[in-house]
Amino acid sequence: MVDEARGGRPTHDVGEVALLLGAVWSFWPAGLWMALRWRREQRRAGRPTSRVVQVALAVSVVLAVSTPFVLVVAWRRLAG
Repeated sequence: MVDEARGGRPTHDVGEVALLLGAVWSFWPAGLWMALRWRREQRRAGRPTSRVVQVALAVSVVLAVSTPFVLVVAWRRLAG
């Protein structure tokens, strides 16, 4: 996850990014867990949080907050 030739800056391959964003979109608890894990690894290494992880955390939090409201609205519409 770190490219020593680039001064130790974090790098994520396309598969990791796709997995993270897919997890955030399809199942936000898994995406949130992955983003928090990556953020913790970057902090331990003394690096700032990458943009990918920041976006994943933001999307996960928005989905986590909005999911209960969406479910309540859907339930009420289905109930009549």
